Amino acid sequence: MTISGDVEFAGARYRLHVDSPPVLALLTDFIAIGNTAFLRAKSGGWCAVGGGGVTNSFGFDPSAVLQTLVKTNGTLVQVGRDIVRGVSTTHYRFTTSDSTPMDLWVDDSDLLRRLVQTHDNETDTADFYDYGASITPITAPPVSNPSWCSPSITATPPTTTP
Repeated sequence: MTISGDVEFAGARYRLHVDSPPVLALLTDFIAIGNTAFLRAKSGGWCAVGGGGVTNSFGFDPSAVLQTLVKTNGTLVQVGRDIVRGVSTTHYRFTTSDSTPMDLWVDDSDLLRRLVQTHDNETDTADFYDYGASITPITAPPVSNPSWCSPSITATPPTTTP
């Protein structure tokens, strides 16, 4: 499975596309704006899902990852130096008493370049790059709340401006 997309961390806006084998393809697109998530299934139509917890689902600021993590109750250990997508980075391992350990690769400007987390015998890897690049504005899609979208999870989409 491959997930690609754009993120505006300062504006708490995410746009992701999931490319997975047909057997696994339930959701194909995800947009988050503030506390509202917009989901689109392979069958089509956008569903708006509200309720807190969507904003900054990474749990830290990827543009200042070390500054953010040292303020938590976790343990941050330097593992070594590596090159990620042509950028020199420092590899760290972050653990807390109640979460799965994360491996992070951070460049000399404190920008997160790679995040690896293993849980339930599955490893997730996310690469972060093109910081500051121009992207198409992330806006709310037209919501139709299709039949697969449960009324108990739908939300009124926010009024957004790019």
